[in-house]
Amino acid sequence: MIPHEYEVKYYSLSKEADRIQQFAENCASDDVNVLVNKLNDLNHYLARTAVMLSEAKMIHDKAMLDTYLAYDFEKMPASVVNKMVASMCGESSRLVTWVERLNRTLVHIGENMRTQISFNKEQLKLTRSGY
Repeated sequence: MIPHEYEVKYYSLSKEADRIQQFAENCASDDVNVLVNKLNDLNHYLARTAVMLSEAKMIHDKAMLDTYLAYDFEKMPASVVNKMVASMCGESSRLVTWVERLNRTLVHIGENMRTQISFNKEQLKLTRSGY
């Protein structure tokens, strides 16, 4: 259940997360110059996913609140209410999880790219020095 006033923002974040996901899935390269350029893009996406995560959490929190207020849960045990509300807010929870994992994945991809760049630089040094 996405709060009506956040529907446009939710779908916008989902589309942006999808674009970043596509970037993350296509980062591999053997060319150092390509890696350096992609690393610059990755840093932009890393900063953006941090903002996206806070926006997704805001939407999720609002969805949870709206769900609590929309239904009469007074006679139900708190544990059941929490599970019901969580299941009713699955879409917003999924977006939070996705953006959080995208952010974490980008960190690891950046570390991998830096390792590949360093490896290629070292290979070039060894080739030039005759080893």
